[in-house]
Amino acid sequence: MKSVPITTAGDDDAALLFPRHTRYSTAARRWGARPAAMEMVSSPMMNRRMQVLLVIIFAACLSGLAMFPMTSLYGQWRACSGEQTGGLHPLHGPDTSSQSALAGQTDIGVGVAGELQRHSLPEQVPSAAPRATVAPSQPKAADLKPVRTDRLSQVEVAATPPPEADCDINPPLFFEKSMKMKPECAPRQNVADDPMQGWPLEAYVLSLDRDGAAERYEVRRSFLKQHGIELRRMMAVDGAAVFGMHYSTDEKGKSVYVDPKTKQRFVEGRPGYLSPGERGYQATMYKLFSELSEPGRIASGNILVVDDDVVFECDFKEKLTRLLSEQRCSTMVLANSNPAGILMLGSAVWVNGTYPQKGWSISGWFLSDAEIEILNREAVRSTPFGETPNLPQCINAHARTYGSFAMLYHTSIFQTVMKWIEGPGANIQFDTMYPYLWQHGFMVRVAHPPIAIQDVRHASQVKDRGEKQMDMARRVQIHRWGDISRFCDPLDGSRLSL
Repeated sequence: MKSVPITTAGDDDAALLFPRHTRYSTAARRWGARPAAMEMVSSPMMNRRMQVLLVIIFAACLSGLAMFPMTSLYGQWRACSGEQTGGLHPLHGPDTSSQSALAGQTDIGVGVAGELQRHSLPEQVPSAAPRATVAPSQPKAADLKPVRTDRLSQVEVAATPPPEADCDINPPLFFEKSMKMKPECAPRQNVADDPMQGWPLEAYVLSLDRDGAAERYEVRRSFLKQHGIELRRMMAVDGAAVFGMHYSTDEKGKSVYVDPKTKQRFVEGRPGYLSPGERGYQATMYKLFSELSEPGRIASGNILVVDDDVVFECDFKEKLTRLLSEQRCSTMVLANSNPAGILMLGSAVWVNGTYPQKGWSISGWFLSDAEIEILNREAVRSTPFGETPNLPQCINAHARTYGSFAMLYHTSIFQTVMKWIEGPGANIQFDTMYPYLWQHGFMVRVAHPPIAIQDVRHASQVKDRGEKQMDMARRVQIHRWGDISRFCDPLDGSRLSL
């Protein structure tokens, strides 16, 4: 075979494959050697064929590398099969009747702006029944570690990824803790024909014995009574009165809390510090769950707990009925739920997060956006042609989901929450326990859009709010609460406005 001079960048068309890559030509000149691969590429007979082949291979490699971060999470975010469907869960994948038509294709969420690309994946074979994640043992106190956060006093429980299973009850949290993908487990519970059957459910409002608290309770009790819910007043623990003796001020003017048992000091603005109001809130929830844990105390299997500054949608009963009619949103709070958990009627997410990159916090709106996009597309795909799809009304809570101002609790989580308050959650805000509950096999999901929000236009009795945090317009935008006119002032029934 007759040799031709080794090409360098710009010598001929073959150099267009790798215009800056000259390793072999440099080595050949230095050592006088000629690699066999370069002999083939530079051959007049093989030159054009090799160019086409290498371009195809090179493009395929680049495409695979570019798609890897997203496919690692959502490439196979498909629900496990359930007894009700006989195939994949309709919100996360096609049933067996449409499996052949789709030929193993699935939608993959790409990018934080909701862009989607079509990517080919191996066809999934439905299993006989889903296997939910089995929670690991409770982390020890030594496993606690501080994390960088916008809430300085938060300490996060060091996550031990749940053992391998076919699916997970919270794929976003599973991905954040293990950087592995798993589909969402299909609901195991059928929704009753009337999700409001057996109501009015047992509902409580947390209220301090202070000026104005009784009035806030009365207006919310009157509002919920119109919607078939009887609200009871739970006298909250006054943190300033109970824990105030353990607080002092250091030489820098910072508030300092000294744990009466361990004598450990917690300084304001650092991990582990809770205000007297925050400690009082935890003590209130502990007191409530302790009282309601008595055998036969609650017949319905669930309770509604709200703060006295909560604001509901004007047609609250209708929206709550619709929310509980969706199996994904009610499966964790029904009387015989397994797994059980919490349904948040509203929440507060403060950050966008670093998703899909592994940064200081994967959780945030970007991660929720990806989940919402996938759930919406699965709902559209599973809807018969010509019908309006029922888009999902709830999403999974993640490590940056905060708020406890309107919650539906299943009674089976009471003991676990009380143990968390006694142990790893003793110096953490109450609304940071959701990853801990997931580790112990409980589901936590959030209404989306919310049907209850928090009125932040007044001073908080739990923790002092800055001027920015009392800006209702700003909070509505950050937390994506949507059109504020959907919510009614419980005092006079008028719609809210900014």
